[in-house]
Amino acid sequence: MFELILLIIHVNALESRPTNGEKKLNVLLMVCDDLRPELDSYGHKYMSTPNTDAFAKSALVFERAYTNYAYCCPSRNSFMSGRMPGTSKVINFINSFRDSTVVDRTGLEGTSWTSLPEHFKKNGYWTVGSGKLFHPSLPPDNDNPYSWSINVTDPGQNVGCGCPTSGVKGAPMYCELPDNSTCPDVVIAQTVVKQLHTWKETHSSQPFFAGLGIHKPHLPWGAPAKFFAKYPAAEEIPLAKHKYIPAGMPTVAYHHCQWGPFPWSSGKGQPVADDIAHAAKRAYYAAISFADSLLGMVLDALEAIGERNNTVVLLTSDHGWQLGEHNEWCKETVFELSLRIPFMIRYPLAAPGVAGSTSRVFAENIDIYRTLADLAGVPDVEEGVDGMSLASLLRSPEKSTQMMILTKPAAFGQHARCLRNVSDGYKPIDPFKAADSCTITPRANIDWMGYSIRTDSWRYTAWVGWNRSALVPLWDVVNATELYNHTLDQSPGAPNDQNFDEWENENLASNPDLEPIINELHSQLVSHFNKYEVPFSSE
Repeated sequence: MFELILLIIHVNALESRPTNGEKKLNVLLMVCDDLRPELDSYGHKYMSTPNTDAFAKSALVFERAYTNYAYCCPSRNSFMSGRMPGTSKVINFINSFRDSTVVDRTGLEGTSWTSLPEHFKKNGYWTVGSGKLFHPSLPPDNDNPYSWSINVTDPGQNVGCGCPTSGVKGAPMYCELPDNSTCPDVVIAQTVVKQLHTWKETHSSQPFFAGLGIHKPHLPWGAPAKFFAKYPAAEEIPLAKHKYIPAGMPTVAYHHCQWGPFPWSSGKGQPVADDIAHAAKRAYYAAISFADSLLGMVLDALEAIGERNNTVVLLTSDHGWQLGEHNEWCKETVFELSLRIPFMIRYPLAAPGVAGSTSRVFAENIDIYRTLADLAGVPDVEEGVDGMSLASLLRSPEKSTQMMILTKPAAFGQHARCLRNVSDGYKPIDPFKAADSCTITPRANIDWMGYSIRTDSWRYTAWVGWNRSALVPLWDVVNATELYNHTLDQSPGAPNDQNFDEWENENLASNPDLEPIINELHSQLVSHFNKYEVPFSSE
């Protein structure tokens, strides 16, 4: 039955593709950092995001979109290479997919994988961009020259527009910049605008692939003062209603958030002071509005060169962010808010009624590669690329939506835990008082891996052991499990849909009545990840 459904989807996709005689479409990929779907276009009307909202009116908005790893480097190495994190083996800030010691499910070494922009380059595209697309230095030098037709750089490195007091003990991790600031994120947007005009002047004989990597709202939340002014005074910004860790949450699920000396957490179950939380949320919102203005700058340039109707545009984020929910102020968990992202696609050849509509089909960042290649007209990607094309949802939604729901009934994420301090002889840490060190821990030395599945009704997570030689899960070594109820988040307009505070506040994994559900979800989890957890041969 499953194979039949896949065949029907494949036939529908072929029927709806442009013919070979039609020209290839341009591609604009826009990626923000740490952006959760707290936007006007996702129902949060207090947000000032006019450019994103206008774009959403011309795009298909995926209401349930997720990253596959809620951390910058693993996430970007995944969707920019088209391989799941279990295949790339990138789970820290040490490795990249350009690694001869990793192979995909076809046996192809990472050094030979065709990256997302490289696929377009090989198909005659002029590939350009600026900012945080690949993770800084991983792969080396922004994957120049393999992915790009010109030398692509990231002036902002990992944070973009910083604050003068960043790193100073006790300094807040936000600041109001001058309204005329030319900090790195501004330069990045301006660079892509110039590249689009250069294409129009000198390269219009070939299609383009342009990447825009905006750092905001990554910490520190530095934004021009005019974007802070779009929001009420800090004390008027509502705080998370559920500021404590979920009831029954296992210790391994928690990540102690820290950014330098700033006191995001004061210990187990103790939220940060309200004044800090109020100011932090306002600053995060200002950073989103700042990012929105930069996205608008590039979208306006696309319009100015007359290529709006010839360009596929996709907007996403590398992962979400937690703003005090679950006593978390970061990413690096497998909770809903850490994994859930905005995801919108504008396709100039979309079926009538698609523009400005929404989809409840699960979308994942791993789907970006195949989707963009399919929509642009260069769908023949190398066999080892993971994910599923979502193109049929834009070309023939009446035919494909129900089938896609059946074949993509869940989204998947994972995250490593390192509960020993690599900088102090691997001594154990208290995860409620110190951040784990997976960022700098060799991938062979992590302690646990959390694997998570999100269905219509549930999120189930299993924290399991790690085979340190093969770099694959030990499914029979279980540290803890989590089960969270999402039954009210199943359909459009459901109560509390898009309400960040309503979910995952009680772990139900110990409830014996739910054992059949847990067993079924665990089986789906293992089956899915075993497709991508390619055993590693040697470090």
